[in-house]
Amino acid sequence: MIGLIRSPEEIFRQVRSREVMDAVPVLLVSLAVFAFGSLFFLGMMASDASAYPYLSGLANMGTLIFVSVEMIIFGTVCAALTGVLLHFVSYYEGFDEDIGQALKVAAYSAAPYAVGGLIPFLGIIIAPFWSIYLQYTGMRETYYMESDQASVAVLVPAAVFVVLFIIMTMLGADNFSIFG
Repeated sequence: MIGLIRSPEEIFRQVRSREVMDAVPVLLVSLAVFAFGSLFFLGMMASDASAYPYLSGLANMGTLIFVSVEMIIFGTVCAALTGVLLHFVSYYEGFDEDIGQALKVAAYSAAPYAVGGLIPFLGIIIAPFWSIYLQYTGMRETYYMESDQASVAVLVPAAVFVVLFIIMTMLGADNFSIFG
């Protein structure tokens, strides 16, 4: 994961020949660090119910663990959906790589969320933009795309997730939970 900070181009060149399952530990560790790190800070805030009454539900350790698992599952589904969308857009642009390449790009591009979980509050703002940059770099290196093609390939999943976020926000807070 450190290589994705120092030299993402080199990392994506190296992982081009690896299997998709080699990227799964990076994805899961990144999401776990993000989930537990974020909820650790929110749990600390929730302990002061008078200052943050809307976080009082996170004061229970069981709830924190449950929400962490929920975040990891949701992040994994989002990464898989991103990989599928990247593959479809790249296929539309004329690239015949297998879907595994796009899934690897999506999985390795989740690495910034590990850092996002360690930086309270600012990490959640930085991680998505860094992840989009890694997707852009990954598409250029694994699919040998031109810059404009990689930009289009990356902006389509980003636009889909923005629209989904707006729809979920409009539906209300009750619909944000996966399990109920």
